[in-house]
Amino acid sequence: MALIRDSAQNASARIRFFRVAFGAAPPGQGFARREVISVLSDIAVGGRISYQWEAADDASRADVRHCFLIMMCFETAMIHGGDITVRRDGGDWILTAQAERLRYDTDLWDGLNGLQQPVKTSPAQVQFALLPQVMLETGCRMQIDQTETSITVSFRSA
Repeated sequence: MALIRDSAQNASARIRFFRVAFGAAPPGQGFARREVISVLSDIAVGGRISYQWEAADDASRADVRHCFLIMMCFETAMIHGGDITVRRDGGDWILTAQAERLRYDTDLWDGLNGLQQPVKTSPAQVQFALLPQVMLETGCRMQIDQTETSITVSFRSA
């Protein structure tokens, strides 16, 4: 019964996560910090990836949407799991993925930071096609830094 409960809880959290990541983010709409933490903690149950949402305050729905899409990009590189941390420094968002090994697909990631034209993506990589569009819509620009064991993405609040 516990396994079924955890599975249902994880599925529900994934749906809530996808609604934010792929749904509309009307200007001025807020998103409660406690709701973000609830979604991320439910997703992490029994998973390979842990999430730390260190942003102290509520955020705009657009910023949370950006963060969730970036997290989805991180997840594609974290084939053996790891840790994702989100923090906010004033108007700047800093997201970091840490793992023992990362599979960094330069074609996908270079398309995010504008170094090359976007590449064709599979359905499992749709976040790489959507993220630059939603960033452009809100006037945000990303900076991406990558090492062998970490990827950091930062952007200024919309």
